[in-house]
Parts: sequence; structure tokens; C-alpha cells
Amino acid sequence: MKRDLAIAALDGELLRATLFESDEEPRAAIVMSGATAVPRRYYAAFASYLASCGAAVVTYDYRGSGEAPAVLRRSRARMRDWGELDAAGMIAWLHTRYPELPLCLAGHSYGGHALLLAPNSHLISRAVTVASFLGYWGNCAFPDNYRIYALMKFAVPVATALLRYSPGSRMGFGEDLASGVALEWRRWVLRPRYFLDDPTLLSLRNGANYRGDLVMLELTDDRWATRTAIEGLAADIWDSFDRPMAPRCGRSFATHSI
Repeated sequence: MKRDLAIAALDGELLRATLFESDEEPRAAIVMSGATAVPRRYYAAFASYLASCGAAVVTYDYRGSGEAPAVLRRSRARMRDWGELDAAGMIAWLHTRYPELPLCLAGHSYGGHALLLAPNSHLISRAVTVASFLGYWGNCAFPDNYRIYALMKFAVPVATALLRYSPGSRMGFGEDLASGVALEWRRWVLRPRYFLDDPTLLSLRNGANYRGDLVMLELTDDRWATRTAIEGLAADIWDSFDRPMAPRCGRSFATHSI
């Protein structure tokens, strides 16, 4: 059973979401946080499968992504809002709905960054990230790295200046994005340590609150999320806190070809 809903982000903005449940009482609750410019419908089959296994699963669309151009032109969204506010809102909503269930997160690409940016990541007991990585263009596989560099260096700022939103569907990276989202993403992609090089991103401190289990998965044919980029995220984030990893916290890598 699935239901389309409007769920509030942490600042009250309503986000398009879908809740998947089975007819039986769920044994776990899962926030499914998607990749950049990927709509929630992409994850519907997987969410339905997890629901059939006894989980309550919520998928959602980030603000400033996949909406009509007129809406995107009015949007003031930034990419950081997706983790700090949108993912955090889903975590809070699902925790309130199922307070007695273990709360999990499945994060695809950017979706895994919610563990670092969301102020309430401590509510999550375990997480799996799929192709979550440091998105610096130089970490991507050749020759795609130079295509990504050209796209971010030149195409994105020109397109957003002319159209007042980023036409991702025409530039080959998925859904259309609000200008603030696309331009912040661009700044990070052009920096060697991605968002770690952004001194204004104070919410990265929230990652220290996460104490759950963690598995990070690599897709061996992913041209963006290479082994270097994934291990860069692990080394520069998960191992960078001034504390040992919590006893329950595990970090492992697996490879899977699609």
C-alpha cells in the first residue's frame, strides 16, 4: 500500500512524499533519501519491496528539484537545505509516526550526506549509502571528469543566468534544479574536497552526532562515484572526528555491478 503525502521539512516547507506500508505491522522504518536530480518515483519499486519485507518506507522529493520552471525560478533553495532541512524533516516525521521502531536510512549518492548534515541524525540506528561520495570532478572517471568539469564550470552558470533555473533535463544530469541548488552544487564540484572546502557549511558538525551502523556500497561501473571518491568521503568525514568510532558503528565497503 502506498500513499502520496505532503510532509513538512524541518523549516515547515511541504515536500512531495510517498509512504509505502504493508498490511502488517511494520518492524522497521526507513527514510529513503535520493540522489541529486533524481525523483522519488525512481525508488518506488525498491520501496515497495522493502514494505513487503515488513518496513514502512518514505520516499520524497527535495525542494527546488523537478518542478515546473516557474516554480523553480521562485525557489530560494540551496543544496545544503536538502540535508539540513528536507532529510531532517523526513527523519523527524517518521520517528514521530513510529517512535518504537528502529529508524534506518537508505541514501543514494547525495542522500547519504543526510547523515552528515541533518541535525537529528542521532535518531537513525543504521544506514546504508549507495554511491555516496565526495563529488569533486577530479575524482570522477576519465573522460567523464572533463565533461563534468566543463558542465559545471561553464554550462551551469550560463544556463542559470539566462533561464533563472538549471535545465538539468537538457544538460544530461536529471531533473531541473533551482538556481541556488545548481550553483551551490557547482561550487562544491569544483573544490578538491567538495563541500568539506565550504567554510560556511557549519552543519557538517552534525555528522558527529551519528552513532549508528553504517555500510557504504560502491557500484563498480559508476563514473561519478568511483572508489577514490567514496573512500574520500569515508576518510575525510567518518574518520575525521576527534573521537573513536562508536562501538556499534561499522564501516564496510562492498562492490556491486549493474
